[in-house]
Amino acid sequence: MGEKNFGREFAETLRMREDLQGTQQIVMWAERGGSLVVSETATGPEVRLAYDEPEHEHRITVAAEDAALTELRARRLFSSDDACLSDLMDELDAAGIPFGYTSIGRHVFYRPPALRAGVRVLAGVGA
Repeated sequence: MGEKNFGREFAETLRMREDLQGTQQIVMWAERGGSLVVSETATGPEVRLAYDEPEHEHRITVAAEDAALTELRARRLFSSDDACLSDLMDELDAAGIPFGYTSIGRHVFYRPPALRAGVRVLAGVGA
């Protein structure tokens, strides 16, 4: 699908879709400092109803050692029209792959990755 170069960051669109009610969904992945970031941005009437804002983004960040497996899972999952980021999060949880979660809109919420045998440090996250 589409590709964009955001400075040092490479991003690729995994899926773009619009439903009959006019809600649009764009799912992209990018590599940032070795970590994999998968984001889902949605706009439209359902988004306004759910979040009281015109656009909302959810994003997960996976550490470098789990990036390749997560990318394969994301490509397979988002080849289906009805998948969303929470489906990928469910798969990662079931596989024991930790990830950070960020919700970006009027307010920003962040959930750090779970610990697996010690401290996990994602690119730009943690110390």
